[in-house]
Amino acid sequence: MTLEMGKHDQERLAQIQANRECIEGPRIGDFVLFSTGQLERFSHAWGDGLQTSPSGSFFLHASGSSEFSGALNPHTPRRSLELISAILPGTFWFFRDGRAQPGGRVDFSIPCRVFRTAEAYTGYLGTTFQMGSRRLQALKAMLIDQGV
Repeated sequence: MTLEMGKHDQERLAQIQANRECIEGPRIGDFVLFSTGQLERFSHAWGDGLQTSPSGSFFLHASGSSEFSGALNPHTPRRSLELISAILPGTFWFFRDGRAQPGGRVDFSIPCRVFRTAEAYTGYLGTTFQMGSRRLQALKAMLIDQGV
């Protein structure tokens, strides 16, 4: 069950978003557009690269950092990433009132950065999943609308 966001949670989210904006570079939950056309989200950070995933669950901490639960694709080198001007809505969740509790999940979307890489996509889900995902297709259409 997903709860609706109350006033207190809206205030918390505004502070968390401000904290998130202070994080430099690619963050877990931001997007990457591969040279081969696939769009994924950063899901796990290593020193020299980030692993990606086309879907999964992104938990947002008060600090603005996030954690991912789901399947991971191979890493993309940090040195290959270029921040572009596009912004896409990324889905996240946190617990109502910041307390872990059964049924206390609150889902929402916040603006996320988009990066481009010249690296070819080497993920295991490939084109079949990408083409079948209405959400990814809608996000790609938003990129086109933003001139990417």
